[in-house]
Amino acid sequence: MTHRQVRRIVGSTVLGLALAVGASVALRGLDNNVSNSNAPSGYRGIVSANFDGSNGNDEIIGDFGTAGVWFNRNWGVWVQLTPLNPEWIFAVQWGDVGDWELIADFGANGLWTWNFVSAPGNGTWTRLTASNPDAGIAVDDDNDGRSELQIDFGTLGLWHYDLDIGVWTRCTAIDPLPRGGLRADLWEFGYEEGVWQFSGLGVWDLGWDYRFDEPVWTQLTGSTATEDWAAANFVDSSGTDPNDELAVEFSGLGTWVYDSDGGNWNRITYSLAGGMATVRFGGDDEELVFADSGSNLWAFYGPTWQRLTYTAMDAGFATPYDSDFLVSGEPGLERELAVDFGSVGLWRYNYGTGGLVTLDWQQLTVSNPVFMVRSDYFNDGSPSCLVVSFGAGVGLWLYDSGSGYYSTRWLKLTDSVPDHGTGW
Repeated sequence: MTHRQVRRIVGSTVLGLALAVGASVALRGLDNNVSNSNAPSGYRGIVSANFDGSNGNDEIIGDFGTAGVWFNRNWGVWVQLTPLNPEWIFAVQWGDVGDWELIADFGANGLWTWNFVSAPGNGTWTRLTASNPDAGIAVDDDNDGRSELQIDFGTLGLWHYDLDIGVWTRCTAIDPLPRGGLRADLWEFGYEEGVWQFSGLGVWDLGWDYRFDEPVWTQLTGSTATEDWAAANFVDSSGTDPNDELAVEFSGLGTWVYDSDGGNWNRITYSLAGGMATVRFGGDDEELVFADSGSNLWAFYGPTWQRLTYTAMDAGFATPYDSDFLVSGEPGLERELAVDFGSVGLWRYNYGTGGLVTLDWQQLTVSNPVFMVRSDYFNDGSPSCLVVSFGAGVGLWLYDSGSGYYSTRWLKLTDSVPDHGTGW
């Protein structure tokens, strides 16, 4: 894990493949793929961020499988960015506030970034490397507000990409496990790292030393974790210790939390996880939202557990968003939780005025979602909307938490179905 060879894979090049920008047309029923077999576990084929840098509102970019990649801006028509089918996409902030770009893995065609210029038709595709990645994450490892990339290239190892100098650095020749990495801030507040797992070598933290332009590896444990993990500051008050803790499920051993302050692992439950997420219900800390092996939902705000529901979740996913941003006195970072309960529908949980003791559930729809992401689509200054895929025959919808733009809260975006992976 100490391999620090610096080597360029390939520099950025102007678009030279069949990534042509398509015509501005309505996207209707073009594709009904239900999953992408090459996508990382937990992949959701919709990203929402402020790609155009104007007005403060988010736009939506979708991976629609064989129909290609499409862009939706300001409640306009869908514009095709490329007819190619990516294996996965995610958003990355590579500039000032409101300057987001798209990262897209096109398999044998390599890893690309798309940047909005003045209109979707004038957007620019740039190839970062011709190599085919397996998975990747964005981390701000130098605390400058601009993300760097950590990309798993399979047998080529794990690499770091620095946008400022346009250079790839190999961090290790060892291939990480295929579940991908996790962004965290375990050590020095504001300097993010990636957490990766390696077969037979356990869980490692990858940071960056900009004095020598080289990776810094820290082994967190020699044990191999299962797929469920999460990182946030859910143990210590951010007023005294703003760094994250790492929650990891170890098969047969239960679920444990790693605290970098003492370098200690502490078991928080003997239960295995059906899924994990983090959400700030209020105050300085975030809570760990934990689905047990029966998919019953709990909140951990160290060292206390609070049961949120006696109803089992479906597919084990929940998404934090801001459903009551219009309420006077609401903290700016306070969030609610949207939870998929399968045949019982999609519900919102609000911790309420009584803290976690108050169980406040509201049904948003009786329909069963496939996946969802949050969005600030209407420039409310907070992620108050949900972009929800309900699968073939129902399509992709936007849930508005009450911005006042429309009389209805559910707005249909398209009949088409985005790609997605399996798991949380």
